[in-house]
Amino acid sequence: MEAIVAIAGFQYKVKEKDTLKVPKLPGKEGDKVNFPILMLIEQGKNIIGEPYVKDYTCETKILGFGKAPKIIIYKYKSKKRYRRKKGHRQLYTEILIEKITKVEEKPAKKAPEVKIKAKKPLTKKVTLKKPPVKKPVPKKVTLKKSAVKKTIAKKPTSKKVVPKKSPVKKSATRKSAPKKPASAKKKEI
Repeated sequence: MEAIVAIAGFQYKVKEKDTLKVPKLPGKEGDKVNFPILMLIEQGKNIIGEPYVKDYTCETKILGFGKAPKIIIYKYKSKKRYRRKKGHRQLYTEILIEKITKVEEKPAKKAPEVKIKAKKPLTKKVTLKKPPVKKPVPKKVTLKKSAVKKTIAKKPTSKKVVPKKSPVKKSATRKSAPKKPASAKKKEI
């Protein structure tokens, strides 16, 4: 009988008497743990669960705990002088698959019937007090005094006449020597 079992968020294909290393589980050595079955292969028949197969469980026994071999994580960025080296060892639990069995349902015990005696109705009348109604307070009416605007004759504003500036010639910062005629240059040589 083979089964696909969900253990700690992972799925494993198992047979009876198999040993597995799974992510660390709570418990102690020798504890028995049951896991749900997702798919069962029994005598050539495939039974697929929705999401788990009803009435079947995988019984396991915890054999021990340990750490997996070290994994080296190395980050590197070229031309940036960036290097990071880190190691990691994953914790695991080693388990033994003892049985893949059908769970027998025990007949549910019926709860004893309890007779409830009817209580006498209350004879007192309960009156609810209504909260007092608050009357809205009338708002004070205030008259706004309208401001009387005086019209003042505005004087025409005279625009100031600014004389236009004449463009200023920039003088050359580097003074050059007066040019000699071409005939004079040859004579100097």
